[in-house]
Amino acid sequence: LVNTILEISKVQSNNSKLFDIVDIIRIINQLLKIYSIRVKKKKLIKKKYQTKNQYILTKNQLILQILDNLLANAFKFSLSNSQIILRAYTIKGINNIEKTRLEIGDLGIGISKKYQLTIFKRFFRIEEEIKIVYGTGLGLNIVKKILQKYKIDFYLSTSANEGTIFLLDFKPVK
Repeated sequence: LVNTILEISKVQSNNSKLFDIVDIIRIINQLLKIYSIRVKKKKLIKKKYQTKNQYILTKNQLILQILDNLLANAFKFSLSNSQIILRAYTIKGINNIEKTRLEIGDLGIGISKKYQLTIFKRFFRIEEEIKIVYGTGLGLNIVKKILQKYKIDFYLSTSANEGTIFLLDFKPVK
């Protein structure tokens, strides 16, 4: 909890916004090594890379924090034999500008409409419906603050009992 609160403080501070050139596929694979025991015991990870440019502009530690939080939630809120999907691909955004989209999805319990706006609030947990008692309720709050601070577009697609997909759009390195 203390480490998580320190992370929130770092994100809220006005420190440098300089970006690093980050290999998103290397980051994903690095994180999957950390999660390898969970992957073997509970879930099937399906990953697919179709991006023209796997290098994005972001901060290395922050993208690790984001992906760790989203992947941890995917494991926490999906059934033991379901899939977690990680994809990186190229999209065309506004004015035909190419972006690298990162998709983290699960086929888990999903999020009902009444909670979709509140899941990003600090210390919020959906306990009464899902009976999961661990976690601080800070993970998605941190994710949202980081994404907003660094002007990374993100989208949520979810329905109760159908799973959740987070879409993150990064500016590729040219």
